[in-house]
Amino acid sequence: MPLPLPSMKHLQALKSAVVDRPPYCSGTIHPPFEDGILFFAKEDEGYRLDFTNPKHTILEKLAEACNTDQQEDRSLDSQHVSIKFDPLRSGLLDIIRDDLLDGVSATKEIRAELHRLSVYSQCRRKPLRSHLI
Repeated sequence: MPLPLPSMKHLQALKSAVVDRPPYCSGTIHPPFEDGILFFAKEDEGYRLDFTNPKHTILEKLAEACNTDQQEDRSLDSQHVSIKFDPLRSGLLDIIRDDLLDGVSATKEIRAELHRLSVYSQCRRKPLRSHLI
């Protein structure tokens, strides 16, 4: 027995429910220089990394402080890292909400939480020249 064809009303409802845009947003923001400070710890030693003037020795300490199974997969759990950057104050959460949420959801409060800091090297063969994401 063949399935019945959907009515025009059902097709219109489906069409209005489907949004023609990607499920992500991207871009660049420019936080104040004072927000570019990262504090991290390894055991009882603490370090300060200034993104406006990163020192190679501090980047090495960051790479050493990371939990890693492989050279390419380095991370720090949230209890070992603190960053001054505030996604709410920067307007980043508003941008994300406006780009990704529609209708009633677009008015809901969203929040950002740091669960883990992933550290990536600029080149897999040079793990100590790190970027942070």
